[in-house]
Amino acid sequence: MKKRLLTLGTALLLGFTSLVANAEESAVEAFHRILSQHNTWTADFQQVVVDANGRPLQQTTGSIDLQKPDLFRWETDEPYAQLLVSDGKFVWLYDKDLEQVTKQPLDRRATATPALLLSNDVKAIEKSFDVQGRTDGNGLWFFQLKPKDKESLFTELRMSFKDSSLQEMSFSDSLSQQTRITFRNMEEDVMLPSNLFKFTPPEGVDLIEQN
Repeated sequence: MKKRLLTLGTALLLGFTSLVANAEESAVEAFHRILSQHNTWTADFQQVVVDANGRPLQQTTGSIDLQKPDLFRWETDEPYAQLLVSDGKFVWLYDKDLEQVTKQPLDRRATATPALLLSNDVKAIEKSFDVQGRTDGNGLWFFQLKPKDKESLFTELRMSFKDSSLQEMSFSDSLSQQTRITFRNMEEDVMLPSNLFKFTPPEGVDLIEQN
């Protein structure tokens, strides 16, 4: 059985401070302002997972589509083909090789599903994370988010933006593994078909429902 690693992120080996360029704007306010500029995102990505010693464990490519609120579709290509879909109520994980689908209620905590950060609930962000950030003054922004919830699936999340366009994400888990993601062909505010965020299990697959 292949080991499955479905995570988000990219390494940003840069320092962070609790202040941003505009002294009147906090890091969480800057983060909220950037995220509030778009309602949909679609992009291709390259994902790399490394262990605590920096050794690569897995490298995949795929695509991502998101729409406010709570809708996303995350698909990885062969040889680790997986599809993760949120329809706003449930999250569906389809593992093609294993012929298995897992269905569970959507956990709207951003610490449970990093993609939900793009849903832009600033109160949830402040409640769930300690946010630090900085800018280079030329439209490039770097943010570091540390979950307040000790049961979070990750210990640190980093994101970088060029103006308001997401460039990279990364996060580290409790085992010190790091998932790094670089986005390309990013488009914002494009019309996405509604059926993109609907999922019907293929015939013959095992369905596992979790509460």
